[in-house]
Order: sequence, then C-alpha cells, then structure tokens
Amino acid sequence: MAVMSKFLVVTLLVLLGLCAAPIGSAADGLVIGTGEYPPYTTEAMRDGGVSTHIARRVFEVAGHKVRFVFLPWARVEALTERAGLDAALPYVYTPERDRVFLYSDAFVTFTSHFFFRNGEGVTQSDWTSFHGKGYCLPVGHAPDPRLVPLMQDGVMRREKPGNTADCIRMLLIGRADFLLEDVMVMAWLLRDADPVQRARIDHEYAGTPVEDGYLIVSRKHPRADEILSIFNDSLERLRDSGKLPRLVREYRARNLPVIV
Repeated sequence: MAVMSKFLVVTLLVLLGLCAAPIGSAADGLVIGTGEYPPYTTEAMRDGGVSTHIARRVFEVAGHKVRFVFLPWARVEALTERAGLDAALPYVYTPERDRVFLYSDAFVTFTSHFFFRNGEGVTQSDWTSFHGKGYCLPVGHAPDPRLVPLMQDGVMRREKPGNTADCIRMLLIGRADFLLEDVMVMAWLLRDADPVQRARIDHEYAGTPVEDGYLIVSRKHPRADEILSIFNDSLERLRDSGKLPRLVREYRARNLPVIV
C-alpha cells in the first residue's frame, strides 16, 4: 500500500505540473505583455510607465489583479496572438493586427512629430522633401501610411534598428535622415542628452491625427470578450468620474520631463 500511495502522490504531482498555469493564465490575475517604449511602458519607471499605470488602475477598479511582463516587442505580439498572454499594450490600430486581435477602447494618445537634423528637414506640406531620405522606423513599429507608397516606389529607404534610441543615434551620425515619433517619447529619450547634440535635432508636427493606443487581445483567447468588457467598462467609469484625466496628469507631473 505504501508503494501504491507513493505512486498516487507522484502521479498527482505530475498532473498538477502539467496543469500548471502558463504565462497568460488567470491564476495570478491577468498577465499583460508589453515592451520598452518609455515613458509609456518601461521597467525604468515607477509602475512601468504611463500606459501600464493607467491599465493597472483600470483593472483594479474592476476588482482584477494584473501582472505585466516586459519582453521584446516581437515576442509580445507573437505570444499574445496565440493567447500565451492575456493581453498586450499599448498598440495602435493597423489592418494587419485587426485580423488577429480585438481592440479595447482607446486609453492613451500619441502625438507624432517628424524629427530631423537642423537644416535637413522634411515636411508633410511637401512630400518631395522625403525623396532620397532614410526613414528610421524600428522593428515592430507601424509606418505612417502616407510614407508607405514612397518606400514602395523606392524613392525613400527605411532603416530598421531595434528601438527609437538607436534611431536617434543613427540620425545624429547621418545614417538616417528623419524619424516619426511621439513627442513625449522623444522628450524622455533626450532628457539626458548632451545639449549640443540635442540642439542638432529639430522637429515639426507631422500633420497626422492624434493616434490612439489600445489594449489588444487575441481573437483566439477564450476570454477575449470578457477581458475587453471588464477593461472598457472600468475605463468608462474612470473617465466619466473625471478620475482618469487626473490620474494621467498626476503621473506625468511626478515622473515625466518637459515635452520638447
């Protein structure tokens, strides 16, 4: 009987191990993937950045715990697509993503400018100013739809580094000619830059509508509708009560540099 009891215990432990919670299981609350995109998401900031701070509070108001995991962006999207993560943030809408993901209501906004070296600018009022230029767009970032035809026609090339900080370095050494980025992101990345180097970078409003950032959930996720309903309902309550704008203002005042 002792041998049989040990066998049953070992079998039970094996079964429990096989049923252990995967990375995206609700056993520890919802698991949300993100990457480095400071100050919206970054392990370098308190509470993981603006986006994670808001999302955490949204789920807390609804009575749900969340855990954020920081991974390379390509892995975040791949894991989320196959429901290995419950959700991911913050993502902008693209037709390609729409085929595999469901989107929450918008909860952050991005305001993009063109950044370039002084005297070598590009402008959305003259698209020929982009001809022969190098557009720095990190891997995993969605291109401005207005610039796609220029790349397809071969009149503008794309540089594909790993992140926006690399784009800034490439811009300064002449390997790229411009990038399109949110002003708050650039303010964060340039906060400790040498003043002489920073003065070499100019910028112009990109003329695009303000882009929204969303929580995304795989269409394959068995709880997709539930997760989005929880998030959207709680987000609406925070917004209607006036607490959401105050939450953002207070976080930015405590943690973010002056916008460029």
